[in-house]
Amino acid sequence: MQFVQGFGSFLTVDDFLRLDYGHKRFHASLRAVFSYSPNRFRYTNMDKKENVYDDEMNIIASYHPVEYNENGKFRDYHILFESGYETEAGDRFSLSVWHLGSYRQLSKLTVDYSDPGDFINEQNEITTRAVASWRRSFGNLDLSAHAGYANTDFRYDYAFDAGNGNWSQMTHSRSRTHTVFLKGGVLWRFAARWIFRADIAAHHYIVRSEEDVSRQGYDISRTDADLFVSLSWKPVERVGLSLSVREEVAGKRVSLPVPMFNADFLVWKAAGLYLKCSASRNYRYPTLNDMYFLPGSNPDLRPETGFSYDAGWSFSKKWKTVSLSAEGAWFDSRIKDWILWLPYGPRKNFYTPLNLLEVHAYGVEQKADFSWKPAGEWQLRFGGNFTWSPSRNISGTGLKGDTSAGKQLVYVPEYSSSVMASLAFRSWKLLYKWCWYSTRYVMSSNESGPSGSVPPYFMNDLTLSRGLDFRWADISLSLAVKNLFNESYVTVLSRPMPGINFEFFIGITPKWK
Repeated sequence: MQFVQGFGSFLTVDDFLRLDYGHKRFHASLRAVFSYSPNRFRYTNMDKKENVYDDEMNIIASYHPVEYNENGKFRDYHILFESGYETEAGDRFSLSVWHLGSYRQLSKLTVDYSDPGDFINEQNEITTRAVASWRRSFGNLDLSAHAGYANTDFRYDYAFDAGNGNWSQMTHSRSRTHTVFLKGGVLWRFAARWIFRADIAAHHYIVRSEEDVSRQGYDISRTDADLFVSLSWKPVERVGLSLSVREEVAGKRVSLPVPMFNADFLVWKAAGLYLKCSASRNYRYPTLNDMYFLPGSNPDLRPETGFSYDAGWSFSKKWKTVSLSAEGAWFDSRIKDWILWLPYGPRKNFYTPLNLLEVHAYGVEQKADFSWKPAGEWQLRFGGNFTWSPSRNISGTGLKGDTSAGKQLVYVPEYSSSVMASLAFRSWKLLYKWCWYSTRYVMSSNESGPSGSVPPYFMNDLTLSRGLDFRWADISLSLAVKNLFNESYVTVLSRPMPGINFEFFIGITPKWK
């Protein structure tokens, strides 16, 4: 058993409970998470400016007002049950059931001058998923089978007060999806250096969605299937090669074969230095969410097609008190009819998926991790990553008046980076996190300024934790300071983020005798 209670700024409450049971060949686990917050915090609204007047109504100064984030409440809960049983013959059966309930208000925009009590903007989601699995090994042969069901009920309401207690609905949508799936797999080590793998899966979807204001609605079902086959070979100890092919069926539409080739080479065994590369064809058919979710879906979407390539390296080395690892990769994809959700049409309070005629997504990713135990029970660790991703919309959407050709994809920063550093001594640990994102455009035309881009920002978090060991239980204490330097920033245009805030967690794990 483990229980964690958390309290944070803005009356935030977090709870976590885990129960485990095991006996001989059977085990079961139940985990539950609950999170709630009014999420009402003060911020300086950089998108508004108030003037100061003298007695003759001349403007003598101006300032950015301090406001509250209103109508930003959220309430989430998750329940996960997992169990497994292994027979004496070696059959392994498992069952996993996950249930989610989520309620979220969408807070006022920083450019909204209306009273927060004059509108409703909220979404509710209830999702349940269940998967039953079987696995069995017969020497060099592994077999598996899975069956599952998923159900999602999603509701979105957007309305304003028309006066006299009457609410005028702008959006009133209801979407429910049902999914049933079956999957089977085989893995066969038929020779010393050869592995064959095959997976086959089928999904049946049922989508019922309706939006009362626009009087739109869909009642759609579709069966998708895919077959995946791969062959792996190690011609020598230092070289690994694999070739795979995927074939997909979406309703009555059959894709072209989607091949992929992977290779890795052990260049320096003592240092754990590998070189890796891969090449693949891409094909992605629009999901039913892309095509029929209301509001905003687009039933006329075309499937994505293209090619992707990447090459990289990895390194891992351990000494007596020091360990060092690093990896890097270059990636390049050219995709036709890339599906991207954008504000579109006369009602822009929601997004609509559109096809971009051609996208060139490429860049470089680098990661590194360093750990050192200088003396006794001290441990120092550093980690970081950097990404350069100038993903370009090559040809635009083809729609009249479109100016997105040659521009960076919306909400994809060209540069991003993060750093982590920790210092631990016995049961104490100090953890520091830093991240940075460059400018992200929210308009496909890449217009700059407060209405067309999200400014770059830095973020700093600091956490101090300690573990306490008693005969009857293990206790953990943690204090987190988020946005350490009280930065003013947004991650989504016109939606403010909180300044410096705090969270405290206490966890207990009883020691049952």
